[in-house]
Amino acid sequence: MPMLMPMLMPRRLVPAAFAALCFALPGCVIVNGSETANMREDSWGGSTVKRNATLEIAHAAGSPVSVESGNGSIEVIRGGGPQVEVSAEIRAKDDARLGQVVLRAERSSGELKVWVDWPGGKRLSNEGASLTVRVPDASAVKAETSNGAVRVEDVGTSADLRTSNGAVRAMRVAGPVEARASNGKIVIEDAAGDAKARTSNGAIDVRGVRGRADLESSNGSIEIRVPEGGGPFRAVTSNASVSVELPASFAGEISASTSNGSVRFDDGKGEVRSRDSLTRVIGAGGEKSRVSTSNGSVTIRAPK
Repeated sequence: MPMLMPMLMPRRLVPAAFAALCFALPGCVIVNGSETANMREDSWGGSTVKRNATLEIAHAAGSPVSVESGNGSIEVIRGGGPQVEVSAEIRAKDDARLGQVVLRAERSSGELKVWVDWPGGKRLSNEGASLTVRVPDASAVKAETSNGAVRVEDVGTSADLRTSNGAVRAMRVAGPVEARASNGKIVIEDAAGDAKARTSNGAIDVRGVRGRADLESSNGSIEIRVPEGGGPFRAVTSNASVSVELPASFAGEISASTSNGSVRFDDGKGEVRSRDSLTRVIGAGGEKSRVSTSNGSVTIRAPK
């Protein structure tokens, strides 16, 4: 399969020269690209200049998508057109560096990869790029950034999402989801597979995961709403509360504990409380789910 490598070059490169450069590169295909004028922006880390860039590339149905950035957000969402649309807000130290930044997309072994090339191969402090990819459909979706939020919505048969400082949100993914953040909230909603979430300083909110859920935070609350057919689950946090809502059809064993708080179980017929731990068999029983916190309350609600 030929390699697809759309590139967006500095504004001073006129269309004719840009086309000549592209055609000189093996496997390079430009569908459409544009960018706006440079603008200066001040922030706590120092002054930067920025520009917005866009490009469109041919879509390959059912192919995986991988997006990588640094110091900026990533969004991968379903688009309304037949092509893949990529947009970027790029921030650099000065006009000279900004003019050398290249927005890239390359298809290798069927996978579409989107990233930004920085001058000298290195992004300087306070430089960054926020990327949005609109795609008609995709199989596996991977997105990773070092300082920004990550969002995937209405696309992907699986999602692997990572950030070192920001929130992660996955909505309506047609398969399993893995989300990791070192300092931010994680939200997973309506996933047709298992869910795994890890954050070191943020809440976790999981709803409509129709598979197993493995959730862990070191300093944030956890909320789980288990749908029909969902479970079992594991929810562990070290310094916050945990709340679980179960469907009427749920069957299994739940073990809940806290070292400094209370455990409350409400099945609609009555409420049971404990100062530290509680185990209940629900319905016909089955696989075991675990809920625990070291400093907070645990609440489990199971309708009649």
